[in-house]
Amino acid sequence: MKKAQVSIELLAIISFILTIFIPIIFYSYTKSAEFKQASTDMYASLIANNLASLVSSVYYSGEGSLVKTTLNIPVGVKNITYNPKESTSEIVVTLDDGSQIVSIAEGQIAKDSDLLGKGVYRITITYEDDGILIKKE
Repeated sequence: MKKAQVSIELLAIISFILTIFIPIIFYSYTKSAEFKQASTDMYASLIANNLASLVSSVYYSGEGSLVKTTLNIPVGVKNITYNPKESTSEIVVTLDDGSQIVSIAEGQIAKDSDLLGKGVYRITITYEDDGILIKKE
């Protein structure tokens, strides 16, 4: 009878511990996923703003100016595209979930600028006759 009582008490303790820890683990997992998405969104916004700032800087420096920089595009970012407008350009960072982050840069980005995807890139931003050109090295 004693062995059965010990077994039942052990099962009760294990079930009590699982009852407490399973919700904690689930909560931690969901918060971790939310944090990862928020950090990807923030980093993508930072990339878009930095790229827009560099493009505007080259535009205001005048024809023939150039800037070289390194961009680290993290996992979660699908690509970076450019939409030239009349006197400005939109830098569009598209995330894997389909959402987009848009930043406005002064000057028109040339249509033959390189599109960027995930990875680390050394890029050169130059102001030429047909607009601002973004090229990978």
